[in-house]
Amino acid sequence: MLGKLFIGSKDEMKRLALNALRSIQKRKALVISFFQLKDIKYAAT
Repeated sequence: MLGKLFIGSKDEMKRLALNALRSIQKRKALVISFFQLKDIKYAAT
C-alpha cells in the first residue's frame, strides 16, 4: 500500500519502496501469478 502513505523525504520513499518490493518477492505465488496474465505470458516461455 505504498500509494496511500504520506512520504516526507526521498530516503523514506526509498525505504518504503524497498520494503514493498521485498514483501512481493517473498510471496512466490503472487510473483508466479504475474506471469499468468495474458499480456505478460510471452515472458514466461
